[in-house]
Amino acid sequence: MKRDDETKKHLQVLFKLSKKEIDVYFQLLINEKLSATELSESTKIQRTRIYEVIRSLKENGLVELRSIAPKEFSAIAPRKALDNWLFQRRKLFEEESSKMLSLLPSLQGIWNNRHEEFLGSRVTLITEDLVKEILPIEVQTAKKHLYLAIRDPSFSSSSATTMFEKLFDPSSFVKDIQNLSRKGVKLHILIGNQEQFIQRTSPYLQKTLTHGLKSENIVVKSLGMAFPQSFMLVDDIRIYLFFLDSHEDSHSEALRAESLSLVELFKLMWDIFWAKARPIHMKDH
Repeated sequence: MKRDDETKKHLQVLFKLSKKEIDVYFQLLINEKLSATELSESTKIQRTRIYEVIRSLKENGLVELRSIAPKEFSAIAPRKALDNWLFQRRKLFEEESSKMLSLLPSLQGIWNNRHEEFLGSRVTLITEDLVKEILPIEVQTAKKHLYLAIRDPSFSSSSATTMFEKLFDPSSFVKDIQNLSRKGVKLHILIGNQEQFIQRTSPYLQKTLTHGLKSENIVVKSLGMAFPQSFMLVDDIRIYLFFLDSHEDSHSEALRAESLSLVELFKLMWDIFWAKARPIHMKDH
């Protein structure tokens, strides 16, 4: 009995259940199936309240309707109930984290304006998963300019994917370009070897870039030499430096910096490289 009481307490906290809901759930755990009348008799809960309790338990993925005529209910197997609970919580967490990430640039901008003296140390390493979460949001929140320096893919690598496609999903990038255009944001892309970039870039992405070039929302330049590092500048405010942990280009990480000095350094580097680079025309290839 003591063990049952402890289990009930843990369930009450974990699923945020009332005492009545716990009592009904335990009756369904120890019985194959019960009707609302039988549950009312065994728990001493008014029959009119049983359906309200059942509804809550169903929302928590703990019980299910077993039969319709007569209407009877049963407990879902605990292992399955746990899977349901984890799925719902994971989904909720992903939704909430996505909302928070979408607010991050605005919140950080407000914080930066008040704490400029601390920006020199604002450099963090972020993983591939977080890179893929943050970059689309950064693209969407750009207000004036977005600068992308794309490292050439290695011909010795077994992967035929460009760094561009590792960082951005080409299908969603189309929508991002449209959004940038509507907001009047200019996208600047700097690459190393023009032929290599075109050869390794998917036709879908080439089409996207070509459309942007025609509408003059995108400017793509080639440096005509190996470009050592991929990075992104957002509105001259935030800098992302992209790395790969092996020659196989199998995993990416990034340094995210809001250090004013670091941003200014890379903006200066960009201006020097950009001035030397020559415009390319995707439609000619």
